[in-house]
Amino acid sequence: MEVEETSSLIGGKKQARRNRLIYIAVAVAVACAIVAFSVYYFALRSDGSSAYANCQYAIVGGGWGGFYYAYRMTVEEKIYPANEVCIFERLPRIGGRVCTQSNLPGWQDLAVDVGAYRFHTNMGLVAGLIRKVLNLPVICWSGGVPVPCVDTNNPPTGYYQAADPYGNNGGYIHGHNGLRDLLYEAGMRKVFLNHELVNIDTNDDAEHNITLSFANGVTLNVKHAMLNIGSPAIALLNRTNMLYTKTTPLYTQALMSPVDDPAVRQHLFYEDAWWVSKLGVTTGPNYFIYDGQLPPLQAGDLGQAARKCLLPDGTYSPTPIQYGNCTGAFQVTYYWSTWNEIYRSFFPNGKSDGDSHMFIKRGDSVAVDAFLDSIHQRLMANFTPLFEARGINVSSIAPPTSTVYGIWDSTFNPYLPSTSEPYYYNSTVNNADALCFLRNRVVRPVPGYDVFVANEAWSNSGGWAEGSLLMAERVMQARFKVKKPSWVSEDYWNTTVSYRIPQWDCAKDEDCVSDPCTTTRCVAGTCAAEAMPEGTPCEDNDPCTPSGVCSIDGFCRRGTVIPCPQNEACGDGACLPLVTPPLPLCHSSYGKLDLRWEVMGESIRIYYSLPGVSYAALGFGSRMIGADVVVAWVNDDGSFAVRDTYIPGYVAPVDDRSFNGTDDLTDKFVVSANGVLQVWFTRNLTASDQYDRPIDSLSQVVFAYSTGGEPGGITYHVLTEGICM
Repeated sequence: MEVEETSSLIGGKKQARRNRLIYIAVAVAVACAIVAFSVYYFALRSDGSSAYANCQYAIVGGGWGGFYYAYRMTVEEKIYPANEVCIFERLPRIGGRVCTQSNLPGWQDLAVDVGAYRFHTNMGLVAGLIRKVLNLPVICWSGGVPVPCVDTNNPPTGYYQAADPYGNNGGYIHGHNGLRDLLYEAGMRKVFLNHELVNIDTNDDAEHNITLSFANGVTLNVKHAMLNIGSPAIALLNRTNMLYTKTTPLYTQALMSPVDDPAVRQHLFYEDAWWVSKLGVTTGPNYFIYDGQLPPLQAGDLGQAARKCLLPDGTYSPTPIQYGNCTGAFQVTYYWSTWNEIYRSFFPNGKSDGDSHMFIKRGDSVAVDAFLDSIHQRLMANFTPLFEARGINVSSIAPPTSTVYGIWDSTFNPYLPSTSEPYYYNSTVNNADALCFLRNRVVRPVPGYDVFVANEAWSNSGGWAEGSLLMAERVMQARFKVKKPSWVSEDYWNTTVSYRIPQWDCAKDEDCVSDPCTTTRCVAGTCAAEAMPEGTPCEDNDPCTPSGVCSIDGFCRRGTVIPCPQNEACGDGACLPLVTPPLPLCHSSYGKLDLRWEVMGESIRIYYSLPGVSYAALGFGSRMIGADVVVAWVNDDGSFAVRDTYIPGYVAPVDDRSFNGTDDLTDKFVVSANGVLQVWFTRNLTASDQYDRPIDSLSQVVFAYSTGGEPGGITYHVLTEGICM
């Protein structure tokens, strides 16, 4: 069979080779744009052999984790022969929750993302792939802050997006496309689209002992199966599958643990990009519109909205032209809520069993026109003062011609939810340990079988593509002992990627590692865990509770707090009088933060307070990633906690003791009075372990806090600098 070659412009360069990978599907469908794909629809090869022949290693799910796993195992590690690897994707596109829309009617070649859309330089795997392996051009994403884009050839800490030739976001799908190209060059030829997994089970074949069954009737036996899918998709599998029948409840419960965090993301297209051509906005900020109506609107980061501006010679400018002749689209809604009725209404029956995005244009129906006009009128009402200041009548601004949006909600589409971290997060005293135990159960849910799971929902970077890659790395390190790629930093690898990799192979029980509430034994050369009986005492790492209690799902829950007399509270294992300590002498403030300190010989006494918060973190360093962080909160029972932690990557703070470090804080005290959380502690000026930062006159501090919920949910970060330390 001949393979048709086509070409496209990506980052301003011809990419003819992007079309060579063969895609096999059973139905034609229109989906999120995949730039310049050649898709082949057939069930048999031209020589009559099965299209699925030689699929020895199956990857189910064409998202970040699936393509990354294929790339690492075939191109870099060469563990899998490339011609024996097959990727199966339920949708008629790759990407999963990466859903880039391009070449939409009337939009020319502008692209927008209605799913995942950015990465942070602290995300060592995604950032390393895009910048060092794929060498994709990028633009900085300022988040609405009116600052110019810095030199992206040597990017500092911050968020970035793949770039198009006009200085816009070119689409996060370019990361997948780049991995696809490298897989093709290595000899991997098969991506099966429109293949929905319905069952996974064992068989009697000694080598190919995993059977995959798809909704289109295809069944095949494979050696290994990597599932790059979320818990809702797993829940929809036949309940006789091996993830239920060949394992214990401990592993099944872990698979079902993530919770849904629904979201809608919408972009509007204007033939006259009025924010550039009329208002002259080419850099930040975000405009939030609080008019009491649904959906809530956000003229999102107008300075970086997708736009094309004509030059006098009729060509397009690589940068926006203030007050120029421009067309464009911008994000008008990024709404995290279960409310999405108006968006559902344009789907048949208000639900989707296919993809989760919708493109609608003026003239499609009366309802569509009314929807576009309603949003436009609300936008114009908000921007009227800016237009009037320039002598422009808002009625002269033409309404949008079309819109595209994505709904990420498991009640709308069970296959493509927007997931947050598992519900176990924050429900135990040592959250980092609990999440680690959870991940180590999920990545190989059926001990003894090479069925793996890699999805961001179970990772320590929930909601980010980085999480899927981190989960894939846990599989590869535990099962195949892979080494650090040259493009990943040593620090990120040691503290984030390879942190507490599970032990699978064993010769005896002693080779296996048990969690506080599990018993792990060596069974047929594989470590297999079972939950201890519910109610078994366990170490919850809280000195204010004599003992924790094992739950039915194999986690150590916080025990009963030590009873204290009236006007006293437990802290660090002792009842302490609720007497406010004196404030240190030196003082600085930034926004909500009140910071005080006083040097006492070789030590420093520090106080910080924040109003209206339930959890507060103070970090020593120029940013939270890699910082020495003190976290503090008051529990519902009145006891309090102050922890010495370290943040190794784009994750929650991890107790120093989890890295075999030490708790170096003394004289701790926390009180929440009149709505203000106040924290005191003492520490050495020098670093006591490798996770501490020394403090001197040039030290910077960062702080973060949460305004509600259990300890650990950070909702705000900011940097401030001490002046008197």
